[in-house]
Amino acid sequence: MRFNTPNRVAMRTLQVEAGAASIVLSNIANANAALLSVEAGVGSVELDFGGGWTSDLAASIDIAFGSLKLIIPRDVGVRLDVGKVLARVSAEGLV
Repeated sequence: MRFNTPNRVAMRTLQVEAGAASIVLSNIANANAALLSVEAGVGSVELDFGGGWTSDLAASIDIAFGSLKLIIPRDVGVRLDVGKVLARVSAEGLV
């Protein structure tokens, strides 16, 4: 799912659910959502937080078994809280 242009109307929640699949969301900031909720059973999830930022965004990501790739623009502040079981975290580029 790609948000090529900014959503003119604020969205309370952008919710994505998948059982056994790969999820790719691009230019998430253009969605103009206050909350991003992603639930994935088995598969990979790639979230690109590019786009035009107009407000803060909280994200909740729950993956049962798979991989997560976050693409965050350098000029966007981020706080990452990780709860994991049998997982490895590589926070390359985060300070």
